[in-house]
Amino acid sequence: MIVRAFSPLVSFLRWVFGPCAPWLDLVLAFPALCWAALLIARPEVFERGNWAKIGLLPSEAWLVIMVGLGAVHLICVAQRLHSLRIVAAAGSAWCWLFIAYVIGRNGITPGTILHAELGLIALFGGLHLYSSPRRP
Repeated sequence: MIVRAFSPLVSFLRWVFGPCAPWLDLVLAFPALCWAALLIARPEVFERGNWAKIGLLPSEAWLVIMVGLGAVHLICVAQRLHSLRIVAAAGSAWCWLFIAYVIGRNGITPGTILHAELGLIALFGGLHLYSSPRRP
């Protein structure tokens, strides 16, 4: 009875942490889509402090970038397109590491560390996908 009750959870965990690493796309889609939602719901957050420094691009461009990254990662969760997953991970790595660099130029903050961690997860996850054989 207990085994049957927890079997969906065990199956989900095997899927998430399996050799295909679908967790990577889930982990990278969530912050990108949350960033996009925050840009829509509370744009004033990005107009002050360290966030104002990423104003190299207009907020509309950041919205397109984040929605695009989130959507591509969600597509990769559903379709498992090996080459697209590698490209999406590389794009996420560039985006998050760029943000970490820009907001960290005036000093290390928790946001700098968080964005650098996301960028490194994307980078190392993409390298993992690149080095792993294609799976059906």
